[in-house]
Amino acid sequence: MNFGIGAPFEIPSENFMAIELVKNSLKDVKGKVVYAKEFFEQE
Repeated sequence: MNFGIGAPFEIPSENFMAIELVKNSLKDVKGKVVYAKEFFEQE
């Protein structure tokens, strides 16, 4: 099921998934996920 939620970068759909914990809770949700800058930092 497509909830209208996208990644901020190119990624295969099988690697970017969402699941509703409460029925219909993502019904009207649309947009892109925003990650903290630390997610992209490399050591």
